[in-house]
Amino acid sequence: MDHTPFIVGAYAAGALVLTWCALAPVLRLRRLRRQLADRQRRRAAAESA
Repeated sequence: MDHTPFIVGAYAAGALVLTWCALAPVLRLRRLRRQLADRQRRRAAAESA
C-alpha cells in the first residue's frame, strides 16, 4: 500500500495554510492603508469645499 498521495496532499494542505498565514496580514494592512488614504482624501475634499 502506497501512502504517497496522502503525504503529498498533507504537505500541500500545510503549505497552503502557511502561505495564507503569511499573506493574510499583508493583505489586511494593504486594505487598511487604502481605507485610511480614502478617508483622508474625503476629509480633505470636505474641508476645501
